[in-house]
Amino acid sequence: NNKVISKSSYNSKEGKITDKYLTVCPSCSVVWEKVHWRNKILIEYYHEIPRYGKKSVICPECSEKAISEINQKIDSLKTSVNYTEEILILISDADRNVYAAKPESYAGAVAELFDLNNGAKGMEDMGPYPGYTLWTAEKAATSNPGFIFTISPAPEPAPKLSGMLPMIPGFNRLSDVTTGNVAELDPVLFMQAPGPRMAEAAELIESILNEK
Repeated sequence: NNKVISKSSYNSKEGKITDKYLTVCPSCSVVWEKVHWRNKILIEYYHEIPRYGKKSVICPECSEKAISEINQKIDSLKTSVNYTEEILILISDADRNVYAAKPESYAGAVAELFDLNNGAKGMEDMGPYPGYTLWTAEKAATSNPGFIFTISPAPEPAPKLSGMLPMIPGFNRLSDVTTGNVAELDPVLFMQAPGPRMAEAAELIESILNEK
């Protein structure tokens, strides 16, 4: 039994029940499902079954293709960045506490793709954001980053952290703040949409550093 249901029988009870188990890939528009057979998981594709009424889930073939394309793009970007100075990726909470992204955070992991020297590496987790550490005014005053990336999750009209740093004690004396070596990162790419858009996040860091 190959589980394929023809168009002529699709309006039957069997076809309607099948809708509960089949999915349609939004990329290739093919209906597919996982089939458990003899302790194995097989992928079945059904080109003759209508797409309507089914949950949209990307199929394994398109998923593998997308992952391969992302990895190829990231590998290409990695060769175009040669920045050796220390960097920081900063974010602020509602109480205006400032936190730095460690390599264990998603934003830090994107920076790690370029082997950037993250000033928060090895620090203890502290604060509301997983993989971030509290970056106090005292710690800022003793740090010496060559470039600062900032993330401002709050929508406008909330001020951007990059614009607030010159007014925060400890941060306002950093040479990269006074010379303008500060850039905003897209919060959607670095906070709200991790994983599938990693190549876009890496591309943004690459473009910022190469425009310096």
